[in-house]
Amino acid sequence: MYASDLTHKKRSEAIFRNLQLQKEWFASGKTIRILGQKGGNDYSYMMDLEKGCNQDKCWMFNIPIEITYKNGPVEFDLSNITSIDLFNIPENGYALYDSNNITEINGLDDGDVPISTDGRKFYFFGVDCGSTNKIWWNSNNVLFFGTASNTSSGQSNNVSPTPSIFNDEFGKGFISHGSPCILLGNYERRLRSLNTSNYTDDLNKFSITRIIVTFDNYYTDGTTYDSSGNRYYQDSPSPSISSQGQFLIRLIRELSGDNRQWVEVTVIKSPPSPGYSYTPGISYPSGVFQARDASGNLTPSIYDYRSKDSRGNLIDEKKISPYDISDGTRLLNVCGTQFSTASPQARTSFIFQSDGLGKGWRFENNAHLNI
Repeated sequence: MYASDLTHKKRSEAIFRNLQLQKEWFASGKTIRILGQKGGNDYSYMMDLEKGCNQDKCWMFNIPIEITYKNGPVEFDLSNITSIDLFNIPENGYALYDSNNITEINGLDDGDVPISTDGRKFYFFGVDCGSTNKIWWNSNNVLFFGTASNTSSGQSNNVSPTPSIFNDEFGKGFISHGSPCILLGNYERRLRSLNTSNYTDDLNKFSITRIIVTFDNYYTDGTTYDSSGNRYYQDSPSPSISSQGQFLIRLIRELSGDNRQWVEVTVIKSPPSPGYSYTPGISYPSGVFQARDASGNLTPSIYDYRSKDSRGNLIDEKKISPYDISDGTRLLNVCGTQFSTASPQARTSFIFQSDGLGKGWRFENNAHLNI
């Protein structure tokens, strides 16, 4: 290849990528015109670009990737992916049985699955949780960063800072609990399968951890007992039918420059229920709260008839969407009321983006990264 050929190749790549970005910015409303190649400032711009290429400096045009504002592809490659065995992961719920109450169902209820990143960095609120292998998927559709000790106590249905109700305070005392996390349809779910893989893109510019979760809704029956007299969860739906929800999640970190980070979620199958949020007019199978005294008798409370989660805890009025980010002490409400009454549709995608330290998170719906 002649030097001039290489120069023109680099020039074409730089111009093509620039025009591609301009089209994306134009489509998203970030600009009102697309630069052409004739006359005025556009012509001057092209000549400056060509001059740089003639001096063999096209390699300096390192245009950072930007969010593509349309839904990403839903197809995914299952090669080089690891399926996590859920059977030996501790559960905090009751045993899962089939409709004949004989065979234990494969799945995970109220449990935490560690996500291996192969030592890849991924920060969340200033802490590198990726290289220390402190990222967890909770079966109630929560991605935790740091320690899972708060979820192992069975508190993950609500998730910080959704309050719990102390029985001895008769529904009048709130406490916050939990770890920094991303809510992805936080609800009483059952995890059916989880697959992970780690890789770097073709240009070695991004490290990527891929997670595929398959799940369904799961509620307590309260009146069903096994042969030993122990209460167990009546599974819903039956294990004989297909799962209700499936997400492809990618944790992406930029390996140079600003080291930006993204959590990209693609909806393969949309769950019928979006999850818990404090939304008037929305009812949950877990019903409403009613305070009781120390003897178990009903007692009036200002919190009576407010929606509760499957463990009887009130749903915090600050939790306006089941999709959100928590720094461990408060919900950031980065999604607003998005998905508060309906799940994201199948074949759609959305993104959370942060800086290199996992701070300054923002949400973009109907968006993906083209890598």
